[in-house]
Amino acid sequence: MMDIYNYYQADTVEQNQLRYKNKLVDFKYSTYDKSNKIKILPDEIVKILLKAGKIGTKIMSDIYLVGGMTRDLLLERENRDLDFVVSNNLPCLIEELSTEFDGEGSYNEKFHTGSILTRSGFNLDFATFRQEYYPYPASLPLVKFTENLKDDLFRRDFTVNTMVLNLHPDRFGQLEDYFGGIEDLNKRRLQVIHSFSFYDDPTRIIRGLRLMVEYGLSPDERTKRLLIEVLRNFNFIEITPVRVINELRILLERNKGSDLTGYLRDYPIFRLLQIDFEIKEEIISSLQQLEEYLAYYREKKYNIREWLLRLAVFLKDVSPVQIDEWDIKKSEKDILKFPGKIKSRLNIIKNTEERFALYKVFQEYTREECILLLTFSNEESTRDKIKIYLEELSRISIDIDGFILQDLGLKAGPEMREVLDRILAAKISGKINNTEEELKLARDLIKERNGRDK
Repeated sequence: MMDIYNYYQADTVEQNQLRYKNKLVDFKYSTYDKSNKIKILPDEIVKILLKAGKIGTKIMSDIYLVGGMTRDLLLERENRDLDFVVSNNLPCLIEELSTEFDGEGSYNEKFHTGSILTRSGFNLDFATFRQEYYPYPASLPLVKFTENLKDDLFRRDFTVNTMVLNLHPDRFGQLEDYFGGIEDLNKRRLQVIHSFSFYDDPTRIIRGLRLMVEYGLSPDERTKRLLIEVLRNFNFIEITPVRVINELRILLERNKGSDLTGYLRDYPIFRLLQIDFEIKEEIISSLQQLEEYLAYYREKKYNIREWLLRLAVFLKDVSPVQIDEWDIKKSEKDILKFPGKIKSRLNIIKNTEERFALYKVFQEYTREECILLLTFSNEESTRDKIKIYLEELSRISIDIDGFILQDLGLKAGPEMREVLDRILAAKISGKINNTEEELKLARDLIKERNGRDK
């Protein structure tokens, strides 16, 4: 703990020195010709890489492809997010590359980072060589620039994310590996770079878990020990929930919740949200049920925020008061709090029989909330009602509206809502089926109402 105390009292240069002093990997610089791997990439990515290298040479800037794209290139896995690290002159590079590929470019002068979104949907992110200074654990870093690529790579999370691909025209496709990343990737080994890494940025724990799940990597003993130490002993009060949930979103978008439970028992990452709970069989069973419904409605092309439902099942016993304190979207908070309301909602559905009444009940719920109702319902008859709404009733609508009713002689007011509801109820019950029948019923209802008013 004394090392950690001294580390966060140090300045940028001293912190960097302490990182090297507490490194968990050896420096072993190697190069490999991977130009053959580039040839299998989509044509536009190849063009981007070639052009970036040529512009870099023109403006006297070294530019490398780094991180996930380089790792996935070696594994021949698809990746549309390109990360670049640049020695200098980044604004010039972004401006010229944006023009070349008709993209939307932006540059952050404070952090010397930038991005380009190409018209064809590729995301290009750029950063200048840098060292980072963390004033305290889990803080956002302060940036100091460096001319040393090795220092930039050493600040990163895991060795498999530190490999770079040189884009200089004379060395195009040369892989540069400073910390044995290619060996770790081949051996499916996850190695953190230095002992302070998870204290500097605890969300790296979630990214590490993602590499375990998606790439089949296993942490070496020192990395595993550090993961467990930080999760057990560190107070994550300084990290903002939105940073954690953004990482959880990526993890849960790509992976079934039921596939994560074993890892989460070993690495309780929800402690980053100040939450500590055991992964019990009840949660596992609910996640398995959820995945069945997600697969079913995915096949039917329903647009559902799957990651959010997986997270809601994991957090089903978390206090709504705590969730309300998180700096995330209100719509996301509502979904995460919904499991606490499910029991009473299921009772209402159970006791509702008439189709239009059922339709009105479900009007309160989002599609995601309906899936959660299905997941936690134990009664087949109730589940059938939820499916009827999702697959049938939710698709029913009427063609006429208030303006048409006014044209037919009905004055604006509460009566208009009543007439529209009666027309919709008739359509839901199957008594009417098309616009012509809707109009006929509307005229009859208006005539009936006008008759009562005389």
